[in-house]
Amino acid sequence: MQIDVFADFSCPWSYLGILRLDEALREVPDRDSYVVRYRPLQMDPDLPPIPQPFLRYYGERGALEGTGRHAVLDVLRATPGVRLRLQRAVVANTMRAHRLVWIAGRDGGPQVQRQIVMGLMHACFTESANIADLDTLTTLAHRAGLDRCDTRMALIRGDSSVPVQRAIAMARARRITEPPTFVADGRFMLRGPQEPDALRRLLTVSRTAAA
Repeated sequence: MQIDVFADFSCPWSYLGILRLDEALREVPDRDSYVVRYRPLQMDPDLPPIPQPFLRYYGERGALEGTGRHAVLDVLRATPGVRLRLQRAVVANTMRAHRLVWIAGRDGGPQVQRQIVMGLMHACFTESANIADLDTLTTLAHRAGLDRCDTRMALIRGDSSVPVQRAIAMARARRITEPPTFVADGRFMLRGPQEPDALRRLLTVSRTAAA
């Protein structure tokens, strides 16, 4: 059973949603029968490649105020294993990061792709790294077991741009515009950083329908 996760990597709601999916998967009896694939979806495709402060960017948009969805940083801080260091964190255009994730899926498969995704989240939210930077991305690729030089050349050549742009266009055609969005078995969809119980129901419904 394939679970497609449409997410962006400097998006705190995506980070929370991915962590909650992990929790949901840990509690289903047939966890190994699910394959998670990460699909590109930019929260702000017009964001320039030049980094800008994370807190200023979201603060100017009123995205970190209030309660509910806007309390995402408080929820992340309370999540075991997550350490936020946002005073020096930056945001920049994530297209190159999405291209790296696509390369990881092609060359390394789901496990390597996941390692890259979690590395990007950690780099953004904990290490205050610029995940649009070529050196940052090739270092993450090397840590995940990909060849540093081959990955760097692939990112420079841009041979992953077309499939990533095509995937984003296909997502928009399906009205998938909000990261994170979860799609199970190509049919069952949930939008936003759902609670683990809701994600478990998604997994159960999709499994039952496929039986």
